[in-house]
Amino acid sequence: MVLVLFDFDGTISQSDTINALAQSAIAHSPNPHLLQSAWGGIVQAYLADYEKHVSAYSPKESDRTTVDAELSFLESLRAIEEASVERVEKARLFAGLEGGRMGDLAAWARETDQVMVREGFYEFVEEVVKKRGWKAEVVSVNWSGDWVGSLCRRWSGHEELWGQRMMVNTVGCPEGMIEGPVGMGRLVTAGDKLDAASFVKRRDGEEAWVYFGDSVTDIACLLKASVGVIMAQDRNTTLLLALDRLGFDVPHAGDCWEAQRLIWARNFDEIVDNKILDRVKL
Repeated sequence: MVLVLFDFDGTISQSDTINALAQSAIAHSPNPHLLQSAWGGIVQAYLADYEKHVSAYSPKESDRTTVDAELSFLESLRAIEEASVERVEKARLFAGLEGGRMGDLAAWARETDQVMVREGFYEFVEEVVKKRGWKAEVVSVNWSGDWVGSLCRRWSGHEELWGQRMMVNTVGCPEGMIEGPVGMGRLVTAGDKLDAASFVKRRDGEEAWVYFGDSVTDIACLLKASVGVIMAQDRNTTLLLALDRLGFDVPHAGDCWEAQRLIWARNFDEIVDNKILDRVKL
């Protein structure tokens, strides 16, 4: 059996959803104006930390031409990501919203079009799970597995699928602390995502696996997978440009040859229409 692993933000969803997650928490808070101000400060602090780190980091982006160099840079962002999560916890952005209440926030985000699913996801899950009988799971550095799981259940039509099969951080207590998925620490870097994917593969005993991602934090998983699929609207995304810089040829799903194991697609329909999954060898 084949294992299919999805990133969530910008892969299953059409774009990054961290702001939508925060806005859903703010909308359900008794002090929305206070939390909105705090969230603005969190975003600005993160951007400032990131820019400072990038400007001081060596080698610079244009000089990082090997996978090891790029992964080292991505791992160097750990302290920045952890500091941002700690600011979220200190602001109590998710206080009182643990467990099932995150599903209410997901419903609000969906109904207000704060988050939208990438085209063809429902049909793709039908193909993978119902027709082929493969396993599917989400691996994400998003801050709430309950929120992500609720959206995936609704978008895929498979209420039973996205329960325990989520390697995503979780809002784990009334104080709004963010914990890692069961069996792992908090996921914040590309290396953490690869560790999570490897954990799932060992747990399920699968060798063949497909990985779907859209950002540079997915590079390690995409390169290790039997087939790696980049979700992008065009070739000018940060991830595809990074792979080009690292020397990888990544054709579109409609233009790739049988042996190609790294491709890109605009949506899940293009994966099904071009029979990309048929090249996964059991």
